[in-house]
Amino acid sequence: MAWLSKVNRLAIIEMGAGMAIPSVRHLGERLVRTRGKHTKLLRINPNESQAPNTGKDNHYYGVNMGALEALQQLDGILQDS
Repeated sequence: MAWLSKVNRLAIIEMGAGMAIPSVRHLGERLVRTRGKHTKLLRINPNESQAPNTGKDNHYYGVNMGALEALQQLDGILQDS
C-alpha cells in the first residue's frame, strides 16, 4: 500500500463488512487511527454499521442501509452539488 503515503486526505467507504469479516473493519479503523484528522471512514451496513466513537473529533460514520441504496443516495447528493 505504498500509494497511501502520497495521499493527503483519505475517505474510506466500507460496504457490507459486518462483524463476520473483522479484517476489513480493522483495516479501515487502523487507517483512521494512524493517519489522523484527514482520514474519514464511512461504514455502510444494514445491520452492523456501528463505528467507534472517538469523541468530539469523530472520523467514523455509520449508515444503516444496504450498499446499493447508500451509493444511489450519495450519487444523488453529488449530482445536486
